[in-house]
Amino acid sequence: MAKLLADPNPPQPLRAVLRAGGIDAQVRAAFGKTLAEVTAAVRNAQPGALAANPRRPTALRRQLAEIPAQAITTPQGQNAVLAQPGAGLSGAMNQVFRHGLIAVVLGFIMTDSLPQPGACRRVTE
Repeated sequence: MAKLLADPNPPQPLRAVLRAGGIDAQVRAAFGKTLAEVTAAVRNAQPGALAANPRRPTALRRQLAEIPAQAITTPQGQNAVLAQPGAGLSGAMNQVFRHGLIAVVLGFIMTDSLPQPGACRRVTE
């Protein structure tokens, strides 16, 4: 990563991401934040509030909306809902962030292919 930061060619948006720890760090931070919000919503027996938020990914909203209210009335039920590795909420969030990572990488590739201001010089005779 230090080699990329030392290179003057990468575009500024990519350099900013690299200085912040890279794409992996940003995806992990976003995943952690979303997981904390989902956990809080389930613990407070209010997953419907997150499910109704249109800014949330469709797969996650669908999973949250399918949680029966009776299932999260007890700590045991909440633990069961939150402990579904690879399926349920964790699976939906993993899928969303996996697709998000692909979109970010493609965005950087596209950005890198655009001409940079000042990179082209007019040749005059």
